Amino acid sequence: KNELELKQAALDQCKENIQELESQIIESELINQNDTNVTNRAMPNLRSRLSRDISIIHPDENPLNSRLNTLKQEQIKLKSELDMLKNDYYQSYDTRTTALDKAIAARRNLNDEIKNLLESDAYKFVREQLEKPDAKELIYFLRLLNEARKNSTLINREGLLDTRAVLATSFGRELIEHDDILESSLAFFLVGYYFLPYFDQQYQFYIISNWEQINDDIDINTLNPHDLIIYCPNKNSYECCLLSTTKQNNTISITISSIQQINTNQLRTVLNESLPDGIHCHIKQNIFEHIKTTMTENGQELFGLACLMHLYQGDDITLLKIREIYDQIKVIFNELKYFVEHNAAEYKSLTVLMYQNINRFQTDLDSLIQSAISDDLWITSIQQMWIFIKPYQEKFSSTVAQKIQEELQYSIQSIEPPNLSSRLTSLGYLEPLKEKYGCVHMIIQHLEEGMSSTAIESIPEFNILFNFVNKILKLLKLIVQHTIFGKDDFIYELYENTPYAISHLEHIFQLTLSVIDIVNNQLHIGVTQTESIFNDLQIKLDEYLLKLKFSNKLLIRYNLTNFIRPLALLFDPNRRLITINNTSNDITNENSSITRDPLELRKKQMQSQINETIKRLKENLIIASQLPIQPQPIIQRIHTALHKLKTFDINQDTEKNFKWLIHEERTLADLLQNFIQEINQYTTSNVTLPDDEPIHEIHEVELSLQMNNTRTLNYENELNILQQNIKNSSQGNQFNELSNVIRLTNAHVSSQTWLRAASLLKSNNNDELRDTLMKLNNDLAMQLERGLNNEDDKNILMDHFAFAYAQFRSDILNVEAEQGMLSNYIDIATLANSIQQWTKKTNLNVFNMFDNIKKISDDLNLTENRMQNFTTNVSCSLLPIDIRPEDLICLFIPEYTTVMLTICEKFNQIDEFLSGRINKIEPLQLPSFVSSNGATNGLSSFTYRDKSISTPLFDKQKHIVEIRNYSTTFIQQIIALFMEPKIQTDGLMNVSISVKELFPIQIALSFALLILTDWIALKLDDFNEHIHLLTITTLKEKDVELQKMKTNIYHLEQDINKDERNLEKISNDYENAEIDRECSRNEAYSVRDRLQQIVDRCLIDKTNLEQQIKKKKEQLSNDQLLLHNELIMYKSRLKQEQDQWLFEAVHYLKVISEKLITCITDAINKPMPNNKSQTDITTLLNNIVDFCRQNLLEPTKTNLNSTKIQQMKDSIISELNNIKTHVKDKIVDNDPMYSFIFFYCDLICIGLDSLIHSTLSWNKYIDTLKTTQMI
Repeated sequence: KNELELKQAALDQCKENIQELESQIIESELINQNDTNVTNRAMPNLRSRLSRDISIIHPDENPLNSRLNTLKQEQIKLKSELDMLKNDYYQSYDTRTTALDKAIAARRNLNDEIKNLLESDAYKFVREQLEKPDAKELIYFLRLLNEARKNSTLINREGLLDTRAVLATSFGRELIEHDDILESSLAFFLVGYYFLPYFDQQYQFYIISNWEQINDDIDINTLNPHDLIIYCPNKNSYECCLLSTTKQNNTISITISSIQQINTNQLRTVLNESLPDGIHCHIKQNIFEHIKTTMTENGQELFGLACLMHLYQGDDITLLKIREIYDQIKVIFNELKYFVEHNAAEYKSLTVLMYQNINRFQTDLDSLIQSAISDDLWITSIQQMWIFIKPYQEKFSSTVAQKIQEELQYSIQSIEPPNLSSRLTSLGYLEPLKEKYGCVHMIIQHLEEGMSSTAIESIPEFNILFNFVNKILKLLKLIVQHTIFGKDDFIYELYENTPYAISHLEHIFQLTLSVIDIVNNQLHIGVTQTESIFNDLQIKLDEYLLKLKFSNKLLIRYNLTNFIRPLALLFDPNRRLITINNTSNDITNENSSITRDPLELRKKQMQSQINETIKRLKENLIIASQLPIQPQPIIQRIHTALHKLKTFDINQDTEKNFKWLIHEERTLADLLQNFIQEINQYTTSNVTLPDDEPIHEIHEVELSLQMNNTRTLNYENELNILQQNIKNSSQGNQFNELSNVIRLTNAHVSSQTWLRAASLLKSNNNDELRDTLMKLNNDLAMQLERGLNNEDDKNILMDHFAFAYAQFRSDILNVEAEQGMLSNYIDIATLANSIQQWTKKTNLNVFNMFDNIKKISDDLNLTENRMQNFTTNVSCSLLPIDIRPEDLICLFIPEYTTVMLTICEKFNQIDEFLSGRINKIEPLQLPSFVSSNGATNGLSSFTYRDKSISTPLFDKQKHIVEIRNYSTTFIQQIIALFMEPKIQTDGLMNVSISVKELFPIQIALSFALLILTDWIALKLDDFNEHIHLLTITTLKEKDVELQKMKTNIYHLEQDINKDERNLEKISNDYENAEIDRECSRNEAYSVRDRLQQIVDRCLIDKTNLEQQIKKKKEQLSNDQLLLHNELIMYKSRLKQEQDQWLFEAVHYLKVISEKLITCITDAINKPMPNNKSQTDITTLLNNIVDFCRQNLLEPTKTNLNSTKIQQMKDSIISELNNIKTHVKDKIVDNDPMYSFIFFYCDLICIGLDSLIHSTLSWNKYIDTLKTTQMI
């Protein structure tokens, strides 16, 4: 349009220029004419002089004519362009008008559709279910915030709750699940009270949603002024109030503070019923004063702000102060909303998300309509609407609708009534709801699947019965409400006629419901009645309702007119009794075959998602374990999530738990990523360098040589070498030694912190225990913070601590073994020496000085940051991680928590004895062997789960108990060595000041770990009876082929079932048509001919369908036979593959076992028996104890060949790689056998690494002893 106006203006201007120019031309011609006339009159006889030159200018032509021609051509061009623009404009205008009409119509249609949706029964039903009073959730959030306030790890430097830290706890998970709590009028209050510093934290709150809870949940006689009751019946701030109580003598004064006056009649009734005799109650209502002129963004925030200002500690309550507090709460509140918006979609059900999106869409649409300030319809109807609708496109997409449809289908398919009676009664109940809820049609269709036609015919009778029952219930409720809230004008009529109406209703019940029963899947009516009786009952009921002042409009509104008369059909003497025989089993079987597929599909989807989640968790676990500083809390949560996923029972666990586990993986991935970013952000401050001086540009002239006799040489290679040396020297040093020191120190301090926490478990020093647990595990700290009210709570805490400690030991041993630093004192000594000598050996120069300083500074920053997670009473020592006696329990049987903690405590006592902190070591007395549930590692975690049946890889009585006995007996013997007087006074213990110097103990524990690991691995041969559970991948193609065959058979069965139902219907039609034809013998020929055609057509359809069913059944029989044969062959081949795999695996294990036992027996100088496979594990462990005793008594006489042990380690590592390949190639990675083999390999590596390094360190220690003559 603007271009058109500009073009029109240009054309108009051109026209004006043409007119002006034409005027100038006319004036010029007149002037020239006058000049010519004057000249001719003045010199009539003069002859003009001839010119020699030829001029190309015509003196008669005016130059303005040329300009005029140009303007006219431009005018023609502009006019042509203007016409084209007009055509385009009118076309665009028509298109715009059409688009606007469509947009306005679409917007009007959208408003109508939204209005219809919000008024629909389905939406009202969902709203009623999702918007129930949220007092229960608010109480839980209140408790979580109260606990968070007491947790010092969640407090920031200002002494306030850290929002991000709180959201990382269980509060954040609950907020994601119940994000609608933020719409409550009380949520704003809770956020302000717990996150801001202005309020006294001594208050205790009781949240109720109805007054009856005062009688049920609260003892009002025991309340003090710091106990406040908050009444929130819904999300409306104007119906909420804050109650405070004071008691004086026999009077309880209740002060109600609210935004406006509220009705207290029900409260008074409840108090009169609950208060004892002689106690008087006085209720006073106050209106919140400070927020009368305060404006908030929405009404829900008003009550919360009013309560906060009511509890505000200070006299400076002004509008400015209120606005300041409101803005501070709003910032925190918006953080919670942002957190929910970016996490809730992955966790909540699609139905809840859709409901909330619809509400937000309606709210945003209303805001858009109210904020429309432009008069341009294009902006308001198209541009703004497009901006508004665009974010909702994905939320309301067909994909989301399809997912909701699938969830609905799964839910409907899961409905399995136990018998035909339940099915029929359900159908009778659902029939009146078909018009209200769209999904009812799908439910009815599902319930009718497989039912015979005779059973379906009985549904209307059930419908009549349930329709009567529902309307009677509705009428009874209406009578009660009408009597209570009726007008005073007809109160006398109500009191007079209500008893008669109730008596008449009782009479109706006796005549109807008392004689109706469901027998053999059908309604059994005990008596018969004529239709006139029900007419009389209906007429008399109408009379009573009229006397009760029930208007006809009211009855029509609630559909309560004429609902007794339809019962006459059930009591009709001529009622045909529908017999339904032997259909229940058929229906159940058929329905199960129908419903199995969607449910199985859902289970497969869940299992697939679980497998993918486990895979991602394992990848994150590998990443976390390879970090320079390991995030132990995150690693433990990953192990817990892995354990829960592996033990998740699809048939028993809820959808809620499934979604929580999936969401937990995403949460852990985010936490790990944040931890990695935190490590990477430890950089030094920027350094300002001086500005560079301008570089002199070298010209060719400066490089030329003027001397002719100059001799030139080529030094290009020497220059390249010099350049490379400069480059290498300018690179900063990596200082790997310093990074290793930081990692080792952190690992040692973490281990010491766990041991300190273990020693505090049985003490009464809960404060130090809480501070220590906060450095290790937030969940344990919060569990302690909640209080240990009885012995059971203490035992639960100890079990959870033991499980976490066992997982920590397992992780730390694995990591240190992979790093080659387990018991590696020699390399640590070399490392410490390298750091001391780094200034002498490191190449420092002006080029790499800054990089070196930066790297050292980054490492120091990292160290300082990690030191914040250390307790003040733990020493930072550069020492390796060693195997401890309780590790045998932690690795194999962590469920025996009390045994584990007792052994740990005893070994700590030995360390204290050596360091001189105690004078005596008490003998080890193990508690009774009681296993606890909840361990995430150990042998018991390797379990096959098939539906609700669990099959452990290792039998508890046959394997678990036996390895428990072996390990505990060995540990008892090892610890008993420290009690022997000769060892305490004459041997190694005499010169040692720490258990870390007792290398024979470390060597013995390494031997024991290898022996026990080898023993339990060979017990896999006992798994042969459950070998069918092994998941082999070598027959994957055959699996796919069989699955296709099963799917085809399933679809064929469904087709046959459908055809049989159609055949039954056609057969009935055929029989009815024959009856009609026989009954019409006396009718006209045309009638009989038409009926005969119907009979013939039904017969043809019946015959064709019977033949079709016969062919399909033959095909089904052939396919089932083929599948049966294929399955037999497949199972046979699968059994062979499973047996072969287990045989080969056990062979690999036996090869490793032979090498291990040979090396161990040679090392301890105990010859191997002839039959190596029958080595007595008890004898072998006893020999190791004797070997340990000998080394403790006579350390300088020990002679362990570390070279042979290293050769044995290299050989076994090669065999371990072979068995890993054997597993990877043929077993799926989520099979318990797969996990155990890798667990076995890890334990062997831990034992070998500890053994070789302990041996080297021991030999070095012996040389030191001999040199210094310490013994």
